[in-house]
Amino acid sequence: MLTEDQVVDITCLWLERQGWKIKSRCYGTAKGDDILATSINDETLAVECKGAMSPNTMQSFHSNYLWKSISGALFNTVRNVENKALVRMEAIALPDTNEFRALTSTLQGFIERNHIFLFWVGPTGIVEVWQPYKLFKADV
Repeated sequence: MLTEDQVVDITCLWLERQGWKIKSRCYGTAKGDDILATSINDETLAVECKGAMSPNTMQSFHSNYLWKSISGALFNTVRNVENKALVRMEAIALPDTNEFRALTSTLQGFIERNHIFLFWVGPTGIVEVWQPYKLFKADV
């Protein structure tokens, strides 16, 4: 199980291995994009990260909280996609758990049609990507 801050750190390390430069990252309750990164081609990627357990108690979140968390991340990301003033790509990073996969299983088509990347973040640093078009390499 990963906290949101751990998801942020692992995703940043993975993006750097993919050749992206991390411009900013937000932890905990800080306002703003959780991760803002740029590619060597000057493309911008904003990532909304969510965790599976509380950093305070280190206990897993209840499934109702996980659904609320996914819903909030999806709403914010779709709102950003629809904001034509933001010229950037959008992604959501979630812990790679059975609970998160089950909750998002019917959303893959919607996520890809809206050109959103979904990063499945593992505790060992392995990241799997649902991507609407080929941008990221297999885990490196």
